[in-house]
Amino acid sequence: MEYFFSRHGGFCTDVDVLKMLEKISRTIANEKNARLFRREINILRGHDTAENYDRPTVDVLCSEDKRNEIKRHGSPGDGYLDYLIKFDHKFDDNRDLFCDLAPEPGDAVLDVGSGAGFLTYILKRNGVDVVEALDMPEPSGVFNNSCRILGVEKKEFTIEKRKPMMSFGRKFDIIACGLLQFDGHSLAAIAHGKGEGGGEFEWGTTDWLCFLKDMHDNLLTDDGYIWLGFTETWLGTTVIDANKEQAAAIREMFEPYLVKDKRSSGEPVKLSRRDIAGLLTDRESRQEG
Repeated sequence: MEYFFSRHGGFCTDVDVLKMLEKISRTIANEKNARLFRREINILRGHDTAENYDRPTVDVLCSEDKRNEIKRHGSPGDGYLDYLIKFDHKFDDNRDLFCDLAPEPGDAVLDVGSGAGFLTYILKRNGVDVVEALDMPEPSGVFNNSCRILGVEKKEFTIEKRKPMMSFGRKFDIIACGLLQFDGHSLAAIAHGKGEGGGEFEWGTTDWLCFLKDMHDNLLTDDGYIWLGFTETWLGTTVIDANKEQAAAIREMFEPYLVKDKRSSGEPVKLSRRDIAGLLTDRESRQEG
C-alpha cells in the first residue's frame, strides 16, 4: 500500500488504515494522535478542514472492553440498541457537547436526558465533581445497562409541560439538555405517539416559559445557564407539525439565543438565568400591552 505525507501533517493512507490507526491510538490512550488521524479521515472524506477541526484535549478514554460490553446489550430492532451500535459516533457527539459546555472547575452540572450516560461519564472523567444525571424511565433497560457499565448513577423522572421539575436539593451552574425529547416536537416523540402534529404533548411558548421559569427560580445559580439541544428537525423544518404558527412563535422566542460557534450538532440554544428573566419580563409586558 502506498503511503504519503499529508500537507496538513501526519501520514495518510486510505480511510480504512487511518481508522485503524485512530482506534489503536485510543486503545493506548493517545488522544492527541487519535485526533490527528480523525482529522485526516474527515479531510479525505471532505467533511472538514484541518483549520477548523482542532479541538481542546478532553480525556474521554473508554476502554474497548467497556464499549463492546455496552453494545452487547439489547435486542435486534431495539431503537436504544441502534443508538449504542453507533457508539463511537454518539460518544464523540457528547465529547463535542462537553467542549461546547466548557464547564469550569467547581461547576455543578445537571445532565437532562442522560440516555446512555455518555455526557455524565465525560464530565466526571474531566474533573466535574458534581454531576446529576436525569432521564425518563427506560423500558428496554439498554441505557440502564450502559450507565451501569460506565458507573453513571441517574435519577428517573418524566418532564411534562407545566409541571415542576423534581428537586435535587441544590442549584446548578449548567443544565444540559443535550438532545431535546420532552417537548413533543422531536421525531422520536412522534414515533412513540407523543407528539403528533398539534397533539397534547407538544409544547407551545407558554409551556416553554413555564419550564424556563421553573429553571430560573429553582434550579439555576445566579450565573448559571441552560443548554437546549434542539435538533435540525426543530420547529417545522422536517417535524410533522400541524400548528406552524405555534412553531414559528417558538422559533422567534429562541432564535436570539441560538449558538452559532459550536462543535456539537443541531440548533442548540443557550440561555443564562438573566436571559430567562428577560424573556419572562418581555412576555409579561406583551400580555399587559
